[in-house]
Order: sequence, then structure tokens, then C-alpha cells
Amino acid sequence: MQAAVSEAMPMEVRRYSDAPFVEVVQDIAPVQFRLGLRHHRDCEKRDRVKRLFTESEGLVMSRLPPIVPAVLISCWAATAAFAQPIHTDPRYYRVTGVAADDVLNIRSAPTASAEIVGKFEPGAQPVEVLDTDKGWARVIIGEGMGWASADYLEPIQMSPIGDSTLPAGLLCAGTEPFWSLHIDRESVTYSAAGAEDRVMSVVKADGFAGAGPGTNFVIASGEGSSITAVVSNQRCSDGMSDRDYPRRIDVVLSGADGVTGLTGCCRVPVN
Repeated sequence: MQAAVSEAMPMEVRRYSDAPFVEVVQDIAPVQFRLGLRHHRDCEKRDRVKRLFTESEGLVMSRLPPIVPAVLISCWAATAAFAQPIHTDPRYYRVTGVAADDVLNIRSAPTASAEIVGKFEPGAQPVEVLDTDKGWARVIIGEGMGWASADYLEPIQMSPIGDSTLPAGLLCAGTEPFWSLHIDRESVTYSAAGAEDRVMSVVKADGFAGAGPGTNFVIASGEGSSITAVVSNQRCSDGMSDRDYPRRIDVVLSGADGVTGLTGCCRVPVN
């Protein structure tokens, strides 16, 4: 029966089914382990293996160690937020050199002739810059992205949250269900549609040993609730707007109504 099953599979699937467990994981399911399972980074190979599994009527699934199908299924079901590349620390600026009766125009492309898609008032801060291109800074504006002339942006230092590298005033949000999390130096406010806000005090905020400055956690509690959030400097999409966020967040929220896991994106809005 073993030989018959193997011969019925396409050659590529047969190779995977006969391969040692470690080789299977390394070959068809390379994953990034950082604070848990992350998204499969090789989409082309993922789709090819998925197709082969389907064509062989799942025979190979019964032959692989249980963890391998679980890894692949997790990869197929992952959201777009997982697929985004790691991003360096965003920079923060204040609008300067703009007259009191004028504005800093935000354009659709990094050129002075591009369409104006928004504006910043004089002295506006903190302006969160995701990328730069030949004297232009890419910023979030409205429901999308735009470019501001870097000649009118002055670097500023942001106050950190606890011992982390996260800037105070971080605003995170997610969908399905819709929720938001405002993280300041001493407090965390959780809001959700149809529910009262939960305000918690920051107990600890810090980075992870060996993970670099781009991965931090925040623990807060109060009003019968507690929250543990892991924030990473990773490009993130909310799946609804055209915004590119510089950070993603994974949250575990505990309260009288149980324990909930949430995933979303973070930014620091302009005041």
C-alpha cells in the first residue's frame, strides 16, 4: 500500500512525502519564527505545493508529520499584514519654514508638479515619515499616502513609552471587529464598537532581548482588564485604505468577557 500511494503522487509531491521532516519544513514551509509563527515568505512555492496537494487528493497530507500541514494551512490563511517586509524605524518631524497663513502641500508623487492630495499646517507635528526620495518625504495623509518636501521638515525626538523604543501617542487599529488602541507613556486606552472604552495603566514597556530595537512589548492593566501587545517595525496594511503603516501590532486582551487575540497596524497621527 505504501508503494501504491507513493507511485500515485506526482514526482514532486512524492519527493516531499519521502523526505525527512526537517527537509520538508525547510523546503516547502520556510517560516520566520519571531514571537511565534509568521507568514510564509515564498508565495510561489507555497501555491505550487498547495496545487500539488490538491491534485494528489491530499494523499501526501496523511504522510507528512502533523505540523507540516498546519504550517502550510497557517500560511495560506495569513492576512496581507503578515506578507509585508520588515521596515526600519520611521522618523518624526515638525513642519517648519511655512508662514502662518500658508500650508505645506502634500503631493501624490515626489515632485513639485504632482497633484496636491493634502496639506499640513505650520508647526504640525509629529509628522511620521516612512520613506524618503531625493528631498521628498513619504507620509500618511487622509486615507492614503503622499509626499512632502523635506526642506520644510525639521527632525524631532519622540518621548518613548517606558523602556521601549516605541513613541508615545501610538495609535493602533484593526478590523473584524473594528477596534483601536491608544498607547501613551502611562496609559493604554482600548476602544471597540458598541462597548465602553477600557483605560489601563502601563505596567511594563520594553524590547525583546536579542530582537533589536524594532520589536517591543507593552503590558497594561486596570478596570478588570489586562492587555499584552507586541509591536514590530513592519510595514502593515489595514486592508481597507491605501495607507502604509510603519508598524504592526499583535494583542492579547483579557477581561470579564474572556480572552481575545487581535492584529492591527500602528501609526503616530499628526496633532
